[in-house]
Amino acid sequence: MCLFPLIMLISCQQSADLPLRWSDSVSLPPAKGKIIQPGVAGAFAGITDDFLIVAGGANFPEKLPWQGGTKVYQDEIYIFQFANGSLTYKDNFQLPVALAYGASVSTDQGVLCIGGENANGLSSGVFIIRYQPQRGYLVTTPLANLPIALANHNAVLVNDKVYVAGGASTDSVSSKLFSLDLSNETSQWEELASLPRPLTNFVMAALDQEIYLIGGRCQQSDGISELYSTVYAYNINDNRWSEKPALPYALSAGTGVSLDKDRILLLGGDKGTTFHETELLIQQIKNEPDTSRKAALTAQKNQLQESHPGFSNAILMFDKQTQKWTNVGTIPFLTPVTTTAMLHQNEIIIPSGEIRAGVRTPYILMATINQK
Repeated sequence: MCLFPLIMLISCQQSADLPLRWSDSVSLPPAKGKIIQPGVAGAFAGITDDFLIVAGGANFPEKLPWQGGTKVYQDEIYIFQFANGSLTYKDNFQLPVALAYGASVSTDQGVLCIGGENANGLSSGVFIIRYQPQRGYLVTTPLANLPIALANHNAVLVNDKVYVAGGASTDSVSSKLFSLDLSNETSQWEELASLPRPLTNFVMAALDQEIYLIGGRCQQSDGISELYSTVYAYNINDNRWSEKPALPYALSAGTGVSLDKDRILLLGGDKGTTFHETELLIQQIKNEPDTSRKAALTAQKNQLQESHPGFSNAILMFDKQTQKWTNVGTIPFLTPVTTTAMLHQNEIIIPSGEIRAGVRTPYILMATINQK
C-alpha cells in the first residue's frame, strides 16, 4: 500500500479572495497488467464515505490519434482513501463495461454514474458504485435508465434529487433536463423545462435552489462547434430558466465546484482556438477531392494537434450576491479538461483528465482552500 501526502507545497497560487495551495503529488496507479498509467479523460469520479472513486474514462495508450492511435475505453475503478491528512491508494476493481464521457455525482449512497459511451455507442445506463472497505469489495446498484442515451452531459445533486442536463444524443445535441428522486427506490426520470439551448461540455453547479449551466459548446450541422460564454440558471421551485452574467470569454470542458450557497468556482477549460481550427481543417479534408491537397491539409491538422498549447489555467469565481465573475488566480500545473472537480472538506480534487489534444495526465490535482 502506498501513502501519498495530501498536502505538498509544490506550488502556490494565491489571491486576496481565495488563497489556494496546489499539489499534484498523487496519481492514478497503472491499470492491472500495465506498467504505465497515461491517465484518462471523461472518467466517472466522486467522493463518498471519505473514499475517492475514479472509474472508466478513455485514452490513447499506444499512439496519439493523429499518429494512427485508437481511442481505448477503460473499465478500471481506482479507490483512494482520505485519512489523517493524506490520500492513500486503496484498491482496484472493474466496471461491468468500459465507459467514458458520462456524468457523475457524489451521493451518500455512493458515486452515481450516468450515461456515457464506449466503442459500441452511447449508453442510457445509470448505476451507483460504493466501496465496502470492511469487506474489501465494490457494490454496483443499477437505477432507472435515462430516457435517452447521452454523453458529454453533466449532472448535479440538490437535496435528494439528481438533475441531468444537455449532452450528445444519438443524432443531435440535447437541450433536455431530467431529474430523478434518489430517496425513492422506484422513482423514474422526470423531464423538466428544456435548456435555453442544446449544450455539451459545460460546467454544472448548484447554488441553493438554482442550478447553473456555465459555458459549453454545441456542434452545428456543418460539423463546426460553437463555443459559449453564456450562463443560465434553472430555478428548481419555478421550473424556469433565466440568463445570468456571462463569462469573460467562451469556454468549454472545464470543471467547477460550488464553494457554498453563494459562490461557484470555475477551474480551467478550453477557450477553443485550436479546437476550432482543427474542426475547420477536418471539414476541409472531408470536402477536398484532390489527394495531394488532402494530404497537405491532414499534415497541417496533425501539426496543429501536435503543438497544442494546453488549456486555460485560469480560476474564475461567480458570486451570487454581486452577480459578477472574478479572476481569482491560476492553476500552477497543466490544467486538465473533460474531468470532474469535487469539494471534500477544504480540498478541491480534480482527478486525471486531458491536458493537451489526445494527451491525458495520471495526476490528481488537489487544492487546499486556506479559509480565514
